[in-house]
Amino acid sequence: MLPADNDGRPLPDRHSRPASLPPAFGIAVAIGVVFGLYPARRATNMATAAISMAINFCAALSLRGQPQTFT
Repeated sequence: MLPADNDGRPLPDRHSRPASLPPAFGIAVAIGVVFGLYPARRATNMATAAISMAINFCAALSLRGQPQTFT
């Protein structure tokens, strides 16, 4: 006998069906690839000067007055 609510109607099945797992996994992988590769591709296309400026800016923030030891 199926579990029922107070009116005698059967409760909805709350368990995932095995057939829904591969599409859910595929969607999760697709989202991960899109949101992982898109920023990575943009970063590889940045100009070298912009990258070195970003590195120097981050180093200046973290060192706060200490001399830089890298080139």
